[in-house]
Amino acid sequence: MGGAGRNSPHRPNQRNEHALRIARNVCKANALVAYEDLNVKGMVKNHCLAKSINDVAWTLLRRWLEYFARKFNTTVVAVNPKMTSQKCSDCGAIVKKSLSTRTHKCSCGCEMQTDVNAAINILNLVSPATRAALPPSGLACLLREELR
Repeated sequence: MGGAGRNSPHRPNQRNEHALRIARNVCKANALVAYEDLNVKGMVKNHCLAKSINDVAWTLLRRWLEYFARKFNTTVVAVNPKMTSQKCSDCGAIVKKSLSTRTHKCSCGCEMQTDVNAAINILNLVSPATRAALPPSGLACLLREELR
């Protein structure tokens, strides 16, 4: 009776509302939003990850980001995801790790959460011309958000 089970019509609405809320807040608060241009269709072929990938509705979030970017005059950039998690954001060395590894530790002494390291690498992949067109506070605001 009335639950939000796997086949419930309520679940897709929750995903859409959540993606909409996140995209709106991120675009409203930042001058630049950079994200990995992931091949979601290819990723869901991995049956171990498919349910999790579909549950977070990445494609839906991307559509909402692009919509709200136009509405709030935010620059949205999709970057190549190659090595964003493996590359050290401090020295550029490749540090191999599994998906379950949560801490980035490099021989240069850099140690931080893996997602923070990847976020810095993603921002560094944004072209200098795109960064130059931003208001000075825009990029700093995004960096502060990513490093919390």
